[in-house]
Amino acid sequence: MKITDENQYDFATLIYTVIMALLHLLTEKNYYNIFLEVLKKGGSFFLDVFTEHKYNVFTESNNWYFRNNGGFWSPEGYIELNQNLNYDGYTSLEQTTIITIKHPRVLPLFHL
Repeated sequence: MKITDENQYDFATLIYTVIMALLHLLTEKNYYNIFLEVLKKGGSFFLDVFTEHKYNVFTESNNWYFRNNGGFWSPEGYIELNQNLNYDGYTSLEQTTIITIKHPRVLPLFHL
C-alpha cells in the first residue's frame, strides 16, 4: 500500500478489527503511521476500541477450519487456526493463523 494523499484530510479513522485483515500488505511501515500521514496538521485520528462488556463476554477457545475453496482471508484454499485468550486488565487476544501454500501469516488482534 502506498500513500499518495499525504496531508490531505482533517479526519482519519482506523477500524481495528478490519485493519488486521490487511496487515500482510503493510510490511514496510508501522500501519498507524500510514494513516497518520494522510492527515493535515492538527487533523484528528480516531481508533475504535472494545468495551468492558466485550471483554466480559469474550470466551476463550481454539478452533480450526479448512477452507478448500478460499474464503475471507484468501482467495486460495487455506487452513484457519483460531485461538482466543483472556488476560488480566481487560485485555484479550483473538489470534488467527492463516496457512496457504504461498502466504502463511499470523493475525493477532489484541483488545486492550
